[in-house]
Amino acid sequence: MPAIPVDVQRQNLLVSNVRDAVGRGEIELGERICREMHAAGWGNGRTWLVIAEVARRVGRRDIALDAVTHAQAAGGAGTEEINAARAAADSMPERAGVPGGVHVIRSWGQGFWSDVDHVIGQLAVAEMTGRAPIVLWGANTRFGDGTTNAWEHYFEPVSQAQIPTGASFFPSKWRADNLTVAENGAFTGPGSRIAFLPFLSSDATLTVSDFHAPLIAVSHWIRASSVLSGKSLQEMYPALLSAHVRVRGDIVARADTAAAELGLGQGGAPVISVHVRGSDKVIEMGDMRPVHAAYHSEVDRRLEALGKDTRVLLLTDWQPAADQFRARYGSRMIETAALRTAGTVGLHFHDNRDGLKLGREVLIDALLAARANALVGLGWSNVSLYMAYLAKIRGMHDENISLLGPNLHFNYNWPLLRKS
Repeated sequence: MPAIPVDVQRQNLLVSNVRDAVGRGEIELGERICREMHAAGWGNGRTWLVIAEVARRVGRRDIALDAVTHAQAAGGAGTEEINAARAAADSMPERAGVPGGVHVIRSWGQGFWSDVDHVIGQLAVAEMTGRAPIVLWGANTRFGDGTTNAWEHYFEPVSQAQIPTGASFFPSKWRADNLTVAENGAFTGPGSRIAFLPFLSSDATLTVSDFHAPLIAVSHWIRASSVLSGKSLQEMYPALLSAHVRVRGDIVARADTAAAELGLGQGGAPVISVHVRGSDKVIEMGDMRPVHAAYHSEVDRRLEALGKDTRVLLLTDWQPAADQFRARYGSRMIETAALRTAGTVGLHFHDNRDGLKLGREVLIDALLAARANALVGLGWSNVSLYMAYLAKIRGMHDENISLLGPNLHFNYNWPLLRKS
């Protein structure tokens, strides 16, 4: 995020607000606003002391001491405040993990790759709390049949852990018999809007996540002993995917068949994979006509660089995009037989959707995109971003990946944490 000129009056108001948020127990809201202030160049010693206080509350002595050091270097905080925060951090005991602890990761209940993004963040949380992860996509996922663990329709289990008998639960709204229900107060009521920080201080045998925590927020709390330590955010995603998210063999076989039918990866003409969003993304982003114009400019540039035989693999859920690309690229275009809509309601929000079919299609599309010579997508789309991560895992170089517009995964998304 580029630095923004500091408005001191507004900066003071923000610091006051984050202190109030932490004071009333909304520690995740306060901490995340501080992180975004730092990213924008608006942070100072006072925001670092807020983070130190949050770290003290969740039992992370290392983070608390580091934040106090930053507070002293940044200026803006009084010496007495800094000394008091350092003394509080120094006196903290180190928290140990919970032996046999399990972290259950439910579906976030949004788009397919948004749900996977939720899993990615919580896998990092499971590691930092010393808990074995279990991904359990129950009736709340839009990509299941409502009766089984939908995650395992697409991916292998992330661990061999099982739900322990007689476990204690956090948040307390969870029990062994309601882990797969459609809804249990993710946004409202007791235990709602918990992203990840309260899990760090819980002594419960079993913690349950039903609310999204972006990896950029989680990344600040990675332990020094973690294999993720020292990695950039863009390195963490492929690392977590490679380590934990294994696509089922039958899905890979379907992708292999589709790739052969499309002529991908067989030493033939180069292919540019292009992922285009429309439908509900229009509501989220507003007027997308400039974005779609940028697509054509970027695709044309890459076509010229790769040569006249290069083909365009269009991957989209939006019928107008398919019509436009066919008209523009003609015989150079290839496409999958994916379900599409011309409206502004995403297919995964349709009442009559076939969730399993939609899930398989968007997963296979991502696997196909990763096999091309280049990728053009939307930075504000989890689908495009995961196509890029999978492409990197397969060896595609950064210079062959174009993500148009701002990057969704650099967004702290703190407004979701507000309870009023």
